[in-house]
This record gives sequence, structure tokens and C-alpha cells, in this order.
Amino acid sequence: MDLRDAYFVDGVRTWFGRAKQDGHYWTTRADDLVNKVMKELFRRNPTVPWDEVDDNIWGATTQVGDQGTTMGRVTVLTSGLSEKVPGFSVDRMCAGGMTCQAIGTSFIKTGCADIIIAGGVEHMAHHPMGAGADPNPRVVTEKMVDPKYFNMGVTAEKLHDWLPENGEQPVTKDEADEYAYHCVEKYFKALDAGYYNKHCVDMTVFTPNGWRVANFDEQPRRDTTLESIKNLRKFPFKAEGRVTPANASGLNDGACVSLLMSGKKCKELGIKPKMKFVGAAFIGVDPSIMGWGPVPCTEKVLKNFNMKFSDLDI
Repeated sequence: MDLRDAYFVDGVRTWFGRAKQDGHYWTTRADDLVNKVMKELFRRNPTVPWDEVDDNIWGATTQVGDQGTTMGRVTVLTSGLSEKVPGFSVDRMCAGGMTCQAIGTSFIKTGCADIIIAGGVEHMAHHPMGAGADPNPRVVTEKMVDPKYFNMGVTAEKLHDWLPENGEQPVTKDEADEYAYHCVEKYFKALDAGYYNKHCVDMTVFTPNGWRVANFDEQPRRDTTLESIKNLRKFPFKAEGRVTPANASGLNDGACVSLLMSGKKCKELGIKPKMKFVGAAFIGVDPSIMGWGPVPCTEKVLKNFNMKFSDLDI
């Protein structure tokens, strides 16, 4: 173990709720989702000197209301950490939580930190996508972005058209449906094997129908079949398109957190980490095909660290 390398020690998440009024977390604050996973991280790792945490870094999109007030610092106080622990928040939209991991591990690898808490939260029931946003009008008037591409579903349909036009392998609706089905299939296989029970924390929540325990992910449906996905002929973003409610990701509420440590601190505390952090990369792309972003990012990080895609175990 390299003493200055950065390692993933442990991770916890809430079960994910539907971003609706009847979802798990409709009456639960976003920062209380963060408090819950942080406290569970403390409970699971009693040998960690929590008053020595070097930073508490949180990704949160739409940083207003219960996702505002600098999530990383406020939850230091509300979770019971020492007031000496600093904290800050990051907004990189969908990649906010991953960016926090990259920042935290960079602090560790450069000798600025030994213990980092890094996580992400999103409460889309309280803060729907784009709520309260006031984009600079120049973005539209100077034709930087066609306003219809502010909608992620529309960018997904555009990406379907863009792929073959740019020499990339096209994705048919059947392939998208099959991918969605296999994701659900793998999810329930892992759930039944007890995998999620290892890192998901139950939370008692108050709902319009009274108290209940949020102890399952609300979006996946066990009765999903490939036929039911294929037969859903609802195309919200393009007539006879390829993106449907059945093969697209859902709108969720939830939080997840990671404990990151230097090799030096792991050795000092006698902790065996679960993973070593190698590196990260971020690249901007044409906003109208924003879903393409992970591809050049993956190519960049593999090149930076002299790796091939076949080296990865996913």
C-alpha cells in the first residue's frame, strides 16, 4: 500500500425514493438525507478518528432551499462532527458526487488531507430539474445552445441521431429497451443476493400517510419484462423516438457518501481499504449531446494513466 495514494474505505447510501409527493422522502429534507448516511458511516467505522476529518465535500445540484447553505459545512454541524471540520459544496450537475470523490482524492494524493468524507445528494421532489434557474439569455440569443436542449430527454434523442452521423455505432430502440431490462434484471439479482443490504441504510420518514420506513428502492419494478418495456409506446421527447419512461432513468431522491483515506492513515488505523483511486477526468461536450460526455472522459482518463478499457472490471 502506497502511503500517499488515496483509497476508498467504505460507502453508504439511502434507498432511493421516487421524486413525487407519495415518494419516500417528500417530507424529508435533503440535508437530513445527508445526515443519515454520514451517521451510518460513523457507526460502521468506529475506529476512525472522526474529529480528524480534513474535509466534508458534497455534491448538490440546485443549491437552494434544503440543498443550499453550503451542504458540506452545515452537515458537519448537524451530523455531529467537530466544528473544526471544514466543508464545502460542489455543483457539476449529474457528476457532482463523482467530482467530490476526485477533489477529495486529489487532496489526499497531494498531501493536503488524510481523511475525507465525500458524497452527493439530490432531492428532485423538492427541486425539480431547472427549478429556479435563470440561464443567461445570451446562451439562446447568440445561439450557443438551442433552448430545446435544456431538456435531457431531448438531448438523448438527439444523441441517438448524432451517433451514426458521426461514425459511431447507432443504438436502436430495441437495444435501449434490452439494456434497460437487463439493468432491472441485474438489480433484482443483486438485491436478492443481499448486496444492497450491505451498503444501504433504512430511514424512518414521515409521509402524508404517516410514518414509515424507507427500506427499498422505489423505482425498480420486479414485474418488469422485456415485453412490457418494448410495448410502452409513449415517446415524451420525439414522435416515435427511442427514449420512453420504461427505458430511461427515473427521477429520484437520495444521498450517498464515501469515506476516503490516505494509505498512511489506513496503515496507522489498521484499515483494509476496498479500492484504490487511480484517477479521474472531465471533459465538456456540445450541450445538445450532453449524454456523450462519459465517452471522451473515459478515453482521457485511460490515456492519462496508460490503461485500456479491457483493464477495467465493471
